[in-house]
Amino acid sequence: MISSPYNVFIAGTLAGGAEIISTIPFEVIKTQMQLHPTKYNGMIHTGKTIVKAHGITSLYSGLPVLLFQVSSKVGFRFSVFEQFKKRLCDKDGNLSNKNKVISGFTTGLLEGTLITTPTERIKVLQQNQLYKTGGNTVTQSGMQIARSIIKENGILTLWKGLGPTVTRQCVNTGARLSLYDNVRRTVQNNTPAVLNDNVGIISGGIVGFIGAILTQPIDVVKSYTQANNDSVLTNMKRINKLGIVGFYQGLRPRLYRMTLSQAITFGTYEYVYNIITDTNN
Repeated sequence: MISSPYNVFIAGTLAGGAEIISTIPFEVIKTQMQLHPTKYNGMIHTGKTIVKAHGITSLYSGLPVLLFQVSSKVGFRFSVFEQFKKRLCDKDGNLSNKNKVISGFTTGLLEGTLITTPTERIKVLQQNQLYKTGGNTVTQSGMQIARSIIKENGILTLWKGLGPTVTRQCVNTGARLSLYDNVRRTVQNNTPAVLNDNVGIISGGIVGFIGAILTQPIDVVKSYTQANNDSVLTNMKRINKLGIVGFYQGLRPRLYRMTLSQAITFGTYEYVYNIITDTNN
């Protein structure tokens, strides 16, 4: 489906907003489990501990930052991917699997560098306050954290963890976007007619699940790197002390979040896009 950039960006932005508002508690729990694996005993215990110490609203820590990040990056993602599709498709308008992968990975590279890395850095630091402040209320907003680290170390400190973040986005976005059309076609051919309206939701959930499995170790390294001033290699050695399981800390909440989030993203995107297109025609 190749469309006008305006329609694609609006649909993608709204889809991203719907995604993060629905799934941010899983993101908060996942980050805490990754950064402090010895403090928590599973996903449920992590959630209960956070709520007991800070209240239910703490599960929405970093929402403004993530709302901006996810809305803008999803709108950016679909818009850029559509432009690559226009340029790489053949004379009949078809895009080969090879060019789908190239388009997806390049889109992930751009969104990871321009949007995801600086906003993830702020998000991780903000959510890590839940651990550092004990039972106290978290007082620093995302903007205050950004100003503080820029003042101390310069603006480039917002791109701490660029390598693992961009790697994760390339693999994640590349896998989702290159697989989605094929997964959707398979789901559509094997889904009862009564579920036809939910093909986008089901397909999005499947590619989200696949992406989460592929990128979990990279995501753990990214979280560690953005939470402190150590190098990627130092953080990998620190994680490796826990064994292979260390690279899969927080997998359950991330699987839940990524499966749900991509079901919401692709389902909302197709729904909003169809409304916009019908309105403009």
